[in-house]
Amino acid sequence: MYRDDHYRVYVADMKNRKTFLLDSQKPNARVAKEDHGPVGKVIFEYVSEFLKEQGVDCQLDEWEFSIADVPQQFGNHDCGVFACLYMELWAGHLPVECKKSWQKPEHVEEQRTRIAANLLLWNYNGHKEAIIQEAKDWSMQKEKRKGKKKRN
Repeated sequence: MYRDDHYRVYVADMKNRKTFLLDSQKPNARVAKEDHGPVGKVIFEYVSEFLKEQGVDCQLDEWEFSIADVPQQFGNHDCGVFACLYMELWAGHLPVECKKSWQKPEHVEEQRTRIAANLLLWNYNGHKEAIIQEAKDWSMQKEKRKGKKKRN
């Protein structure tokens, strides 16, 4: 969720009937509860309604709410990267090597690049083929430039 120039992630743990806030700028408990009240309620009502349409009857806004203990961001503009990583981690899709490295400031840019590459090359990206072709063209032009330099 994006609010007040900051990304944060709300999670519903269906098995344990709990909801969590994953925030890279860890709010104190009072602020999180106040924020969760109006914002979380709307989000969870919407998700509850969607689930009800799918045949799952639950009221997420009535579940226990917790602030998850997650790694905190280092820079002022890293919240989007951390939100993506939290979602990957929660879903079990974050590669083991990433789990170790993204918690260091020098590796945040590496994770940002990995996320961007995954989005660009995602099968549902309608521009994927054009991106691949442009990369191939650029690579061929680079090789031609190298060849010209060697001949000179």
